[in-house]
Amino acid sequence: MECYIKEGSFQTQDDYRFTVSVGYVGINFLDKKVFKSDEDAMSACAANRHCVGVSKLKDGVYRLNKDGVLKGLNGGKVYSKDEYYTTKRLVNMDDKAYIGYSPVGLQGRKLGTAASIAKAMELCDKRARNGCNGFEWNGKTYVVYHYHRMVTPKIGHVAYIYSGVKLTSDNYLWAKQISWRLTGYDDNRTYRSLSAATKACAASPTCKGVTKEHNRFRTCNNDRPIRANGHYAAYIRGDRYEVIDYIFYSEKPGYRLTGDIGKTTYKTKHDAAAACKKSAVCTGITLDEDEKKYRINSGNSLAPSVGEVAFVRGGVKPTVVKMTISFGGYTWKSITHHSLTGYVNGRVFSNRDEALKECIRITRCEGVTRERKNRFRLNTGKVAEPSKNRQVWIKGPGSVNVAGATWEVNIDIISTHRIDKIDFKLERDALRACKKHKKCKGVVKTDGGVYYLVGEGGTSRRPGFTFIVMSGESVSWSGYVYSYTVNYIYVLIVDKRIYTTYIDAGRACARNPRCKAVNKIGPNKFQLAGGTDVKKQIGGATFTKGGFDYITYSIYFADKIWDVSSPYTLTGPLADGRVYNTRKTALRACVTNAQCSGVTMTDGKFRLYRSAKLTEKSGSITWINKGEVEAIHGYLWDEDTGMTLTGYFDNKVYSSRDVALKVCSTSNKCSGVTKEGPRRYRCNTGTTRKLNARRTIWIQKTSVVNHQKTLFSVLPGYTLDKVDKKNHGNEKAAAAACIKRADCAGFVKRGGQYHIALGWTVFSDEESISYVRNDLKLAYVSYSLYLKEFYWQVKAPYIHKNLMKDDYSTLPKALVACVSDPSCRGISYVAKKKKFYLATSTHLVIGHGKTFTKGTKAVIGDGYMWTRSGDDRKIDGNYLDSSTYGTLTAALKACSKKPACTGVTRINSRKFRLGKTERTVHRNGYSAYIRGSISVTYRQRVWTEVIGFILTKPTATFKDVKSAMFGCSKSSSCTGVNKRPDGKFQIATSTEMVDKEGASCWLKGGAGYIPQFTYDNTEWHYYEGYRTGGILRTRRSVFTDRNTALSHCVRHPLCQSVHFVGGKYYLRTGEKVSDALGEQTWLLGKTKLDLSDLTIVHHNLHWQTLKYVKYGEPIKGQDKFPDIKRATAACMTHPTCTAVYNDFHARKYYLMSGTNQVPYTKSRVISSIKRLPCGDGKCQGVKTGKQVKIDLKHCYQIRTLEIYNKQSCCSKSGGNVVVKVGKTTCNTVYMSGKTSTIRFDCATNTQGKVITMTFNDIGDINIEGIFLQFKGVQECD
Repeated sequence: MECYIKEGSFQTQDDYRFTVSVGYVGINFLDKKVFKSDEDAMSACAANRHCVGVSKLKDGVYRLNKDGVLKGLNGGKVYSKDEYYTTKRLVNMDDKAYIGYSPVGLQGRKLGTAASIAKAMELCDKRARNGCNGFEWNGKTYVVYHYHRMVTPKIGHVAYIYSGVKLTSDNYLWAKQISWRLTGYDDNRTYRSLSAATKACAASPTCKGVTKEHNRFRTCNNDRPIRANGHYAAYIRGDRYEVIDYIFYSEKPGYRLTGDIGKTTYKTKHDAAAACKKSAVCTGITLDEDEKKYRINSGNSLAPSVGEVAFVRGGVKPTVVKMTISFGGYTWKSITHHSLTGYVNGRVFSNRDEALKECIRITRCEGVTRERKNRFRLNTGKVAEPSKNRQVWIKGPGSVNVAGATWEVNIDIISTHRIDKIDFKLERDALRACKKHKKCKGVVKTDGGVYYLVGEGGTSRRPGFTFIVMSGESVSWSGYVYSYTVNYIYVLIVDKRIYTTYIDAGRACARNPRCKAVNKIGPNKFQLAGGTDVKKQIGGATFTKGGFDYITYSIYFADKIWDVSSPYTLTGPLADGRVYNTRKTALRACVTNAQCSGVTMTDGKFRLYRSAKLTEKSGSITWINKGEVEAIHGYLWDEDTGMTLTGYFDNKVYSSRDVALKVCSTSNKCSGVTKEGPRRYRCNTGTTRKLNARRTIWIQKTSVVNHQKTLFSVLPGYTLDKVDKKNHGNEKAAAAACIKRADCAGFVKRGGQYHIALGWTVFSDEESISYVRNDLKLAYVSYSLYLKEFYWQVKAPYIHKNLMKDDYSTLPKALVACVSDPSCRGISYVAKKKKFYLATSTHLVIGHGKTFTKGTKAVIGDGYMWTRSGDDRKIDGNYLDSSTYGTLTAALKACSKKPACTGVTRINSRKFRLGKTERTVHRNGYSAYIRGSISVTYRQRVWTEVIGFILTKPTATFKDVKSAMFGCSKSSSCTGVNKRPDGKFQIATSTEMVDKEGASCWLKGGAGYIPQFTYDNTEWHYYEGYRTGGILRTRRSVFTDRNTALSHCVRHPLCQSVHFVGGKYYLRTGEKVSDALGEQTWLLGKTKLDLSDLTIVHHNLHWQTLKYVKYGEPIKGQDKFPDIKRATAACMTHPTCTAVYNDFHARKYYLMSGTNQVPYTKSRVISSIKRLPCGDGKCQGVKTGKQVKIDLKHCYQIRTLEIYNKQSCCSKSGGNVVVKVGKTTCNTVYMSGKTSTIRFDCATNTQGKVITMTFNDIGDINIEGIFLQFKGVQECD
């Protein structure tokens, strides 16, 4: 008989559900075994497939039922075995997610066993290379598998399947599976971020996961992933989780864990977790919600249980430490026990620093992952995911380290939440102020280069602006930046020594390649550490070693500005191959070496390099020569021609550069000054250089102080290496002590103490101010001079390296010797010996003296002095601009108008280009013209302007520069003219120059230079400050325009010069010039015009003047004439005389006979050839229609005409004849064919070059001869 119980309560045990019926027991038992508890009996029944239930016969007596036959029994109880049930839970170990299924087993290759779930997950992670993809609890132990099949049901077993990367979000555990996707959308929304999608899924009762579809996310109601491509990823939602004492617990409401450990219960979850952590077999915690008590469990099975909550124990949460380091000018977010996705390439790096450097170089690299010891990979993903024993460095924006902090530099970002109205000119000052201000959250740099503080608030994009925000605390020690993290220390100790100061520890860490951090383990106790693992230590701290402490500033040396950078070295070929022991000798050698771009110090040795390319190198310092500099108003100013700055500081235009620099130096907004034109200077806020060949800029650089003519760069927030212990008390005393020592690099102020330093390395130290030694502020001067027709480049204080033995007491003597000696390349004045020496090379060294380096024959034009470099040379580098010029004159003129232009390169006869460097290089067929100093020509001298300097020993004062030059040119002791800052001019008698702000001087060049130019195909020699005499008596000899005067002069046979005075131009016969302040003269030179028809009237007769021509042969005895008047008068009466010959050199006039004409250029000569009307005095008429014209050749005044006609006896023609001379009517007469001769007078002052007779009836008129009474006229009206 079988009894079926209609209803009853139920219990669960080992994957089965048991229905409980009270008052009944079974009749047929499976065996004789008796169990003491229902749990043990139900577990045995669950494991035996023949068992159908359990009977409680009495307390402590339980038997297994063989069938379902029951009988009634008071106090009895039947547990009827129902169907098995399934459970699912998500557990994790570090970054791995495992989904547990029960009752499920695995089939496949066993890879090992483990005693606990944590150890099973750890073992599976180790066996990942062997294909481990899950493990199984078999009721006794955990077996790790490379499984290929899941077996269901397998009572009492739990299979844990590897399900991807573990993530935590919104209090849930998530399993990430790349290249998988979930099906069945939970809603119609699309999410842009994973966090938004997981948040929505966590709030939905039906959502079971999230799918990433390319760049969007969808929530899904299915947790079974299917295969997809690499653009997809499945995020399977697991259980809620909680981390208690660094252990993950997955929460399963409505379930309990089997296998209670003891009978102890706990009031709090944390107490239960503490007990579970101590137990080797504890698998989790169960909460009885009614009793509000916790018990710990050893079983892996989850049994449904109303009113209870199971907390399944997972893996240990590793200690994740986050910090920000600075490296290579970028911020890097470091996270331990995490990794990044996506590889940039297949390259593997053995150390972190090399990997970070390569990541900086590659744009698409977003970070670096340390996968294991000595294995670093570059990643394209920047989202860190948990991964035990790995560490990531996520590349952020640029970084700076100021005021004990690392700051992120976000380009093209702005925050408008300004705290105050204070502007800062320097980034460092703004960041320091921000660090001290409680409300400050960052600093904004405007597109004009001004900084201001901002508080809390959002940001937005704004091109040209920069938002700088603090990312972490940092310190700088011995050239490295260390990120500061409290309550943690690194585990690996690389040096057991305990250092008592952070300075000593920092120096030791900088020298030890294994050192990656400095642990602070107590007050004044520091220890070097390495590796990546950290541990918590309350009261401790760690300083993680990041990148280099980048230092940049500027110094003044040898009248150049040098940009100093550390830790950097220059790369490429050396400039001279030598090694220098001191900075002074190295920089001096570099400034005189045209191939040298900079100097690098490594291990205390200095080397010169050709290239200015920087490369990071620990311990190295580099000085790069940036060119011209001004050191005034407490700052160094980087001068650059051919550039302009943006952003005006104010609306003012300054007429003086020094005034503009002074205004800029006192402003918090001004960053530099631009010269926009003559006497036009503007103050600028920007420091970005933009090309503009016609402008010059001065950018404000490092502040400086001057002690005993030695400059020191002032660096707040920095200290120098090798600081001496002696306190010198004040700045002046420290500077004096430093100047006395050749090996002193500067001095440091810390607190109220001043200490000199012997090391050139600069370190960040917010408590200190460094004063880095520069150079003596000497009067470095460079200009060009015109001497002995040559171009001379003058420099001081320099001397030539290779000098001849012979010396000269004066410069003129040395010049004569050098010009005559082809091997002489220049002249050096050696101050100690007070002698001049010839040089055999152009190589210079800094020294007490002055050099005159010989160029080619000087070219003066367009306000500058120029020298030709020679054949087969071109100006080095790229051309200044794209302009091409067809003539040298046009190119020189264009170059003179552009400050950035250094000269002109002749490519061929019709192609010239402008250059922008002073060095020339070989190029076949080319030639170069190098621009020298600003020059003017006055009184047969070339005067060179030197700005910022004046000559010593001034004497007389003048109101204008020309008056001063005039006076100086007449004095043999005068060396030049000074222009004082007050606008007055003084002549000086010394060649020594001193610098003077707002002043300049004009140096007197060598005598004998006469400017020449060509106008109207004629050469003219220009004399300013001179006059000529000799009044030219002609009808028009005064003009108001120079060119008109020059054209008339060249066409007048007696005109030899044009004289300007009183605003008018006068034609002159004189050739000798004499002093005349404010007047000018142009002497006539050679001409290409055909002037053979020019004549001069003497004694009413025209005389044709041929210059530099000998006409005829001298008549003996006819050479005693004192002037041209008497000579021409004699020639007119001499029967064979044809011309008068004037030899200016011999000062004689000769009567000449014959017509032989030959050029004569040995001296200045003029032949005056006697010319009669119509050329030879035989005038003939040319008949055209009713007109007869007679060409007189020259201008004559006609008094009487007598006309001879070939008489025709029987002619009937006749009529009036109108006779004109030039345009004036002479007379009207009657004439017929029968007329033989007619004589008549002309009207008064009838003159012209042509006689025209117009006949009313020309008929038989045939003119056979003309007789004239005439008077030669120089010019017709």
